[in-house]
Amino acid sequence: MSLYNTLFPFQRNIVDKFQDRTRFGLFLDCGLGKTLVSLAFTEVNQCTKVIVITINAKAEEPIDMGGSWMNWGSKSDIKYNFYTKKIFKPTKKNPNNFTTETNDFLLLNFESLYVRNSEKFSIKKEIEQFIKSCKDHKTAIIVDECHKLKNVSSSQTKAVTKIFQMCKIFSSQTYLYLGTGTLFTAGLEDIYAQIKLLGWEGNKTNFIDSFCIRGNIRGLPDWQQPIVAYKNVEQLYDIVHQFGITIKSEDVIELPEQIFVNHTARESHEFRLLTKEQIKMSELNQELYARDLPYTISQELYMKMTDEDKAKYWKLLNIEIIDGKLMLEGSYELGDINDNYNDIMNLLASIYDNLKDIGAFEWLLDFYYLFLQKEDKKTHEKWHIGRPYKPNNLMNNPFYRNFAFPKLYWDAETKGALWLRARQMSSGFQGNEESYQWYDTTRLEMVRDFLIDHEDNYVLFYNYVPEFLALYELCTELGYKVDVYNGSKKDLSNYDAYEKQSEGERMLNTKNIILSNFASGSTGKNWQLFNKCIIFSLPVYKDYAQGIKRIHRTGQKSNCIYHMFCQNNWLDMGMRESLEQKTDYTEDMFEADLNRVKELMESDDE
Repeated sequence: MSLYNTLFPFQRNIVDKFQDRTRFGLFLDCGLGKTLVSLAFTEVNQCTKVIVITINAKAEEPIDMGGSWMNWGSKSDIKYNFYTKKIFKPTKKNPNNFTTETNDFLLLNFESLYVRNSEKFSIKKEIEQFIKSCKDHKTAIIVDECHKLKNVSSSQTKAVTKIFQMCKIFSSQTYLYLGTGTLFTAGLEDIYAQIKLLGWEGNKTNFIDSFCIRGNIRGLPDWQQPIVAYKNVEQLYDIVHQFGITIKSEDVIELPEQIFVNHTARESHEFRLLTKEQIKMSELNQELYARDLPYTISQELYMKMTDEDKAKYWKLLNIEIIDGKLMLEGSYELGDINDNYNDIMNLLASIYDNLKDIGAFEWLLDFYYLFLQKEDKKTHEKWHIGRPYKPNNLMNNPFYRNFAFPKLYWDAETKGALWLRARQMSSGFQGNEESYQWYDTTRLEMVRDFLIDHEDNYVLFYNYVPEFLALYELCTELGYKVDVYNGSKKDLSNYDAYEKQSEGERMLNTKNIILSNFASGSTGKNWQLFNKCIIFSLPVYKDYAQGIKRIHRTGQKSNCIYHMFCQNNWLDMGMRESLEQKTDYTEDMFEADLNRVKELMESDDE
């Protein structure tokens, strides 16, 4: 058997021991060959009909791509006709020719299984036709990356369940294989839908009662209480092992060492501005001055200014000097040009405080930071009520949650949006694919210097499109041969050429780099011919755990070196700590860190 004969001894032991199981979970660590092992099961069990359900990126990989589902399937002793989601739009070139007389292999992504926008849930008719062609065949259903099946009521889980039930009706024998290297992505409850598909007889209530501890939020019924902790974990693992096998890389194969190198930049001024609700007057005024926005000064500095400088200063607040008088929008007199600066600002503050009554100068609301300072803890008065200018006093920060102030391009109203913007600003930018701006290129320059000083072959992971665009330009300028693997483009021609070379030729073939976002490239890719990885921006753990395994997997001969770039700010440090602890950094953790930093600042101010 050709596939069976290519297995490592530990893989062969799995197939030999569990080949009689009709439902089985292959919960193998990343890089241990879930694709090959599951297809070896279909080969030894003589399954002449195969349905593989996987993530979209892997469902689109062609048959001539090494390590793809169809590529491995073509090496089986059973000769298949291969079909993809093109079955939903058959043409003369790509007809649906599956019949009860043919051996067929169908490769689909999760999202293509069911009819959308339908009152009654149903799988697509073309899949039903394929299942009917399985009559009297042994059929295998392989669900890759099965951790996506988190909820029994989700459309994806219902579709897989329906396909399995129909196959049992039409096939002479049906096998179901679930495979993932990430058994739990958010919590232990993630496994429920998977063990249910594999035959566990308990229900969701049994599962929650046995393994989960709920919170105690007043007003919520028991069934709505959030899960806050877990119990009987060893018992749950015993159940998992009744229906599948869990193996980590270090248990079965000696892979080379993983070495992590941190490249850390200091916390940037821009990150502070985005994430601090109040900052020192001196720091804020410097930014306001650079952007031609109104800022505060002292009475002493004001008196030293020329009339021309005073005119330029007041113009920022739509105040003109007419015959020595300060005129708000040319119509409302605030006083004389030589009046006390604090008195003028106090008058502006009183206008601000009464905008609902005055109504004429509502644009002043954009400059709230000038008038709503922190209260004096002794007098309970705001700064502008006779309080002198002090550079170290805390001031309301208009760039908090909205670095483009006073524009609202990237305003972050929710904690999730602020977490996104904070992660972006830690890299140095704000925005999205359509509109973005780099404010701090420190990390880009660090990567540039690194690639110049250490020419080699790399896999580089990033998170956001603006990062990709900047990195692509950078790598191209440095003369690197760039492959791209993301949601919109998948071009690995340089790596494919490298793969076909002899070991001697590879020694001379350097400066290759694969730019991949974590979302697309963290699962299913085999890039073990490279042994160096650059992590440009930090991901959450579930993507990180999969991503670092793209080079640290079966076939790797050298130590794997990971260069992690980050900033010495509280967010990157918190996310890096979560990666080390093998937990996902969440929105709630972000909010807790944000509040902690705020409390520390207030304590320092006191």
